[in-house]
Amino acid sequence: MPTPRLVVGGHSARGHLTAMMFATDWKARGTSPDAIVGGVSISGVFDLEPLVDVSFNSDLRLNPRSAREVSPVHLEPLLEAPLLLAAGADEDR
Repeated sequence: MPTPRLVVGGHSARGHLTAMMFATDWKARGTSPDAIVGGVSISGVFDLEPLVDVSFNSDLRLNPRSAREVSPVHLEPLLEAPLLLAAGADEDR
């Protein structure tokens, strides 16, 4: 069976998941790292550490350590595929 050829992408939280897919050791999970051939992350949430102190963290249940562990900004990419990162000009407003 041929290896699937996937391009992954998303906006905001899905942009976070896209970046996390690039930081995942797919071979250790029994999947070919060649399956993902590209990605697009639009306004992804790359640093979850600031969310530890917000009210909705009661749902996320993040602590400083777990937030860092799932923040792509602190992780090395493990895939050798292109990843486009994009953000809008007024994202901080």
